[in-house]
Amino acid sequence: MHKLLLHALAALCLVVFAFSASAQSACATVTCDCSNLPVDSWKSICIEKEKQIVASCTAKNDYSPQGFCSIHGPQANRLPLSIDLESKDVVSEDQIVKLNYRIAVLYWSLHKDLDMLQDKVNISAWDKAIHYAHLIDINSDHLFNTQKQVVNSHLALQDAAEAEKSWRDYSEDTLKIGNMLYDYGKAMINAAEAQTDASLKKTTHELAFEMLKISGRMHEQAGYAYANGVRHALAAKTWKQAADITATLSNIDVAHVNQYRQQQAMQLHKASYYWVIGQGENETAISDAEQLMKRAEVEL
Repeated sequence: MHKLLLHALAALCLVVFAFSASAQSACATVTCDCSNLPVDSWKSICIEKEKQIVASCTAKNDYSPQGFCSIHGPQANRLPLSIDLESKDVVSEDQIVKLNYRIAVLYWSLHKDLDMLQDKVNISAWDKAIHYAHLIDINSDHLFNTQKQVVNSHLALQDAAEAEKSWRDYSEDTLKIGNMLYDYGKAMINAAEAQTDASLKKTTHELAFEMLKISGRMHEQAGYAYANGVRHALAAKTWKQAADITATLSNIDVAHVNQYRQQQAMQLHKASYYWVIGQGENETAISDAEQLMKRAEVEL
């Protein structure tokens, strides 16, 4: 029994050590990518915030970084994004065609699912409407993951030009759907406010919120895609739209307002960065960007 206890304690120590080592490793990889910022004053702010995040990796916090980057470069990894940027596996050149076909089918499905959702709302078939909202949610993420796989495959074949073109096509098509979801979500919010039936008002409001949440994520995806497609001014505009959607969400879901404020600040900082890059880093662009940054700091 004594030996079993010793073995159990030894095993527990190994687990704790492994967890601690893994957590400290996560702290060591924190970056706000400050060196890639185009303005020296921005770099200073960025560096100080990065230091604060790394310094927060203490035993008190289980060696887990606390907080997020403020102004940051394009490769920052400590951000409150709603999208998954994890890389996907590459495929052979002949398989890229099949992936592009899958992307086309997913776009068709998203348009069809939104049409069906609207039809179900019109006849008050709320359970079925929620079902289609769930499909839109799943397929929009599946679309983004498939797109990343296509791009990674082009890059593996040393075809950066085709990768950029693929991102540009994706950004335009995705933004269209994101805007459609936003417009419909806003219309449903207005419809909910006009409802006198409490139960119907709640259901309409919840479905509208889901539409806006998916729209916000698709705007983040489109903003990311525009940047990778070297359309920086459009990336800035799209990240700004994402921030506006997040502001709308925070007014609805007040229980998570701090989470939305952090996300909105991040989105505004991205808009600031890409606006300056897209406008050639001139003084006017920097001045415009710093107005967005001031708004971001208010959110933080």
